[in-house]
Amino acid sequence: MNDVEIKVEFPRRDLALIKVPTPFGVGRANCILIKRDPLTVVDCGTNTDRSYSALVRGLAQAGVEPRDLQRIVITHLHLDHSGLVQRLVDASGAQVLCHPRLIDQFAELYEHWKIDNSHIEALSPYLGLSPEPARMQRRIAEMIRNLGCEYADALPLNPGESLEFDGASWQVLHTPGHTPYCLSLYDRAGRTLISGDFLLEKITPNPLLHRPSEPGALGLDALVMMLDSLAKIRSLKIDSVLPGHGSAFGDPRLLIQSQLQHRRQRHGQLLDALEPGPLNAHELIACLFPNLPPTEIFLGLSEVMAHVGLALHNNELCCEVRDGLMLFSRSKVAPGSSLVFQ
Repeated sequence: MNDVEIKVEFPRRDLALIKVPTPFGVGRANCILIKRDPLTVVDCGTNTDRSYSALVRGLAQAGVEPRDLQRIVITHLHLDHSGLVQRLVDASGAQVLCHPRLIDQFAELYEHWKIDNSHIEALSPYLGLSPEPARMQRRIAEMIRNLGCEYADALPLNPGESLEFDGASWQVLHTPGHTPYCLSLYDRAGRTLISGDFLLEKITPNPLLHRPSEPGALGLDALVMMLDSLAKIRSLKIDSVLPGHGSAFGDPRLLIQSQLQHRRQRHGQLLDALEPGPLNAHELIACLFPNLPPTEIFLGLSEVMAHVGLALHNNELCCEVRDGLMLFSRSKVAPGSSLVFQ
């Protein structure tokens, strides 16, 4: 596997950003080495020989081997960030840490995929969708399951705690939105953020539709959570961001403002589409994303329902069930002041 090009950045003397290949359209994923005691890597790529080889050779450029690792921190459970956990643990005996709400999911990852997909299948008829998007997600899950791993011995990394090192301390931040339990790490003294997929320079992260934690809820709060998280990050003093994909970049405030502008425009498009009258989710997808490929219907659905959730949160929309369909329409009650896009 030495044909894999090694791409490593050293944004700081004690940090290495190792870019490992993935089979996904997003391209390489970043594994971030914190070169302090205890030696820690944040995220670890997909479970492929190419990804593992690139990670091993990237670690070597930083002067370490997999067996030297003492901690593995997972920002979220997507396969391009968690897939190599078992191989790294086998090589090193390192501790694995993740959000406490993900520990059970990590232990039975594939069963939780099935449950998540069942949630989408159950919602589909009410949203005006055929069962095909859920079936597509199920097929994709089966195709890519070998790119991940289940891991039963993860330890909780609680938001608000500090991840301590010899000579450094990183604050654990809960930055939900892309997924409900995303973690970021913030070095206040070094004014550095490890953002996972919550904040990317070249991509606006998708607020994914998710299975709600509360019975009877719909899981439409992804964008509400994401905007709250962006406001939290914008309030911090940050000179360098190490993201889950792409290169390290500087002060994120202008990027956050740009992403908020993008969200504001998309939100306006959704509200404008409802001016003529009520629409269901399938019709809103067609308005906002015409000619969307079948493999991307779930992403389109996630984006639409995230904005629907935000509009309901802001009292900009009403929802009613008519003949088994959820229909959304502009609210006749003037919405209150909202600061979510400011």
